[in-house]
Amino acid sequence: MSKHFIIVFLFILTITFVYAGNEFQVVRSSSEGIELRFELPEYQIKETVDGYDKLIVENSTITIEPGKPQLPVFTGIIAVPENGSFDYAILSQKNEMLYNLNLIPY
Repeated sequence: MSKHFIIVFLFILTITFVYAGNEFQVVRSSSEGIELRFELPEYQIKETVDGYDKLIVENSTITIEPGKPQLPVFTGIIAVPENGSFDYAILSQKNEMLYNLNLIPY
């Protein structure tokens, strides 16, 4: 793989995540791989007119499975070279439980 292609690829990847919002941050990037960090933005819980709770999170879309709760979804694009491959691992995670919510279904 040419050095020029790698530099252009990493530049495009960095720009993609800069404009995707602040949820994804490039921690480390090289010709061998990339390490990303995801931070959940501040969220709000709003009660709808019909008594459901709705999670509002900036820069997110929602799940769209009929009958299931609407949950925030975040996406980003990572280009993989034509002859490349990918693998991923979650290095750490933090959970927060929210109780007594009646989430709005899709």
